[in-house]
Amino acid sequence: MGPFTEKAMTSQVYCKTMGIDFFTNNVLHIANIGMVNMGYADLLRKDASATDIREFLVSGEQTAITVRIPDTLRDAAKEAASLKGTSLSAYVRECLIKELTNDR
Repeated sequence: MGPFTEKAMTSQVYCKTMGIDFFTNNVLHIANIGMVNMGYADLLRKDASATDIREFLVSGEQTAITVRIPDTLRDAAKEAASLKGTSLSAYVRECLIKELTNDR
């Protein structure tokens, strides 16, 4: 078993458990609470499964980035995303996650 033991809890129960005064009614998939500060390299060192790494990679807040690439690469990626019926952003996220979980 990987380093994460997944438990589904409501936000309210999670926040009460963690001593947090706010919550939403969304269902959270809470990983082992002791591993909240674990980073990507830590997961690799602990030989985490691809599923655990994928869960870690998608659990953060959304942030904007700027990447300088040739326009031909951007256009090709847009076309590839369109052929898959998705946005360029979603396609890039999918490619990054695939690369970061490769060989797992």
